[in-house]
Amino acid sequence: MSTFNARSICNKLPELHRLLYHETRHVVLITETWLNNNVCDGLLDPEIKYCIFRCDRNNRRGGGVCILVNRELKAIRVPVPDIYSDIELVCVDIWYCNAKCRLVGVYRSTDCKQQSEPYVRQLVQCLESYSCYLALLYRWRL
Repeated sequence: MSTFNARSICNKLPELHRLLYHETRHVVLITETWLNNNVCDGLLDPEIKYCIFRCDRNNRRGGGVCILVNRELKAIRVPVPDIYSDIELVCVDIWYCNAKCRLVGVYRSTDCKQQSEPYVRQLVQCLESYSCYLALLYRWRL
C-alpha cells in the first residue's frame, strides 16, 4: 500500500502511472487530489486495473481524497451519511483471503471552516458509526 499527498494529481500523472503499473501497488491512497467532477477516472487509470473511490471537492479548488484498489482485490465503497458531508472522507471495504479491512482516507485543510476540536469530534463520531476494525489514513494540515 502507498499513500501520498499530491497537491494536485493531474500534474503528477506519469508518477501515478509508474506507481500503479510498474510498482504494482494493491492499494494507493492519495490526499489533496485537487480533482473535481470534470476529471474522469480514466485519466487516473487508463489501463482500468484499479477500482477508484473518490471524494472530490467540487465547490472550490484543492482538497479531495482518492483510494485506488487493484481489481485483483474485492473492494466496495462504504456510504458516508450526509450529516458528515463537511468531512473530506472516502471509506472502502477491501476483502483479501476472506478477511475484510475497512480503509478510511481523510483530508482536512488549513482553510477548513470548522475549528479543530468540533471537527475532530464530528470525525470521531462518524468513524464510531462504523462498527468494525478500520485503518485510518489521513493528511491533517494545522
